[in-house]
Amino acid sequence: MRKKIAQFLSFPNRKKMLFILLGGLLIRLLFAPFTLNWDLLANTRIIDSWGSLPLNEFYAQGIAAYPPLLYSLLKIPLNGMEFAFGPTFGQWLNLPDISLLLSPLTFRFLTVLKLPYILVELLAALVFSLSFSKKQQLLVLTLWVLNPVAIFIVSIWTSVDIVPLAAMIFSILLYKRGRFTTSALALGVGSAFKLFPIFVVPFLILSLPKLRQQIIGSVAAITPVILAHLPVLSVANYWNHAITGGYSKQILFAGLAIGHERMLLWYMLIYVAVLLFFQHHRQKSQLLQVFYWLPFALMFVFSKFNLQWLLWLVPFLIQVEIMCVQSALSRLLFYGSYFGLVIFSQASLNIGMLAPIEPTMWLLDWPLKEKIGAETVYGLLNIMHSAFAAVLLWLLYRAYQHMHNHAPT
Repeated sequence: MRKKIAQFLSFPNRKKMLFILLGGLLIRLLFAPFTLNWDLLANTRIIDSWGSLPLNEFYAQGIAAYPPLLYSLLKIPLNGMEFAFGPTFGQWLNLPDISLLLSPLTFRFLTVLKLPYILVELLAALVFSLSFSKKQQLLVLTLWVLNPVAIFIVSIWTSVDIVPLAAMIFSILLYKRGRFTTSALALGVGSAFKLFPIFVVPFLILSLPKLRQQIIGSVAAITPVILAHLPVLSVANYWNHAITGGYSKQILFAGLAIGHERMLLWYMLIYVAVLLFFQHHRQKSQLLQVFYWLPFALMFVFSKFNLQWLLWLVPFLIQVEIMCVQSALSRLLFYGSYFGLVIFSQASLNIGMLAPIEPTMWLLDWPLKEKIGAETVYGLLNIMHSAFAAVLLWLLYRAYQHMHNHAPT
C-alpha cells in the first residue's frame, strides 16, 4: 500500500490533478449550502434513525429502500456531525421543514452534510482518470470535474448513488489492470450498497476468458450482495420497496400483455438479447467498456427513469468524449434535453431546491403545469425525453463503433 501511495505522489501530473480536484471541490461547495432536495432531507432523517429501530419497523418507513450496508456507511458521517456539533445537529434535523430552512444553521449543516458525497465523487473521478493512459488522465479528470450532470446531481441534488458508482469505477480500474477477481468483488460491493450495479455483473463475468475465472468472479461478485442482505432476507417491506416499488416497478415490470396474466417485460427482453449478443462477440474484453454502461442506458431510453440516476452514466459520457469527440449539436441536445426534463418537472427538482435561500419555494408544487397546463407540460417532457433517448442511442452507437474498429482482431 505504501508503495502504491508513493507511486501516485511521484506521478508527474500530481500537482495539476490536485489543482483540478481542488477546483472541482470549490465549484461544488459554491452550490452545496444554498440548495436542498427533498430526497436529501428525507434520507438523512431516515439514516439518522438507522440502528435505533428493529429492521421491520425501519423498512416500514415509506422511503427506506436501500440495503443495510449503505445505511450503515452513511450513518458514519452523521455520527461524526453529532459528535462535532452535539445535540444541536439532531435538533436542527428534526425541525419542521420550514423551521429548518429558516434556521441560521442551515447553510453550515448543508455544507457539512454534502461534503462526504462530494469527496466520494471526486475520489471516483480521480480513480476513473487513472484507468486511462497518462496522456489522457488530466483531460478525463477535467471533463468529470466540469460535467454539469455530476455537479447538479452530487452537489445540488446530493444522490447517494455516488457510493455504489464509486465501487463500479474501482471495478473498472481493477479490470483494466488484469485483477479480474477483485474487479468482480468491487462490483459486488457496489451492488451490496445499492442493487443497480448487479446488472453489470453478467457482462463482466462473460468477458473473462476461462471458465475457472468466470466461476471465481461470480462467487466474488455475488458473495457481498448475499452477505449484505442476510439481515433483511425476511423483511418483506425491504423487498417491496427495493424491487417492486416506485421506479423499479415502472422499469423492470413494464411490458406488453400477450395473454391472460402473461406479458413480455420490455427491459428483461432487451437486456437478455444484448447479453446474448455480448456473449457471442469475439472482442468481449475490449467492448466491456461500453457494455458496462449499456444496461443503464437502456433504462433511460425505454422508461421514465429517476432523473438523478443519470449520475450512473457520467463515466460513459466522459469515455465517449475521449474515444470520439462529440459535435456541439450532440452535446447541446443531450444536456439541453436532460436539463429540460429537470426544468419542466415538479418544483422540487428545480426551483424548489433553492429553498435554503427562499424557504417559500419549498412549498411550490408544479408551477409550470399550473401556468401552461398539464397537457402542454407532459408534451414538452415527452419531446425532451425523446430527444434525450435519441442522442443517448447515438452515443452508444458511436462508442460501440469506436471500440469495435479499434479492438485487436
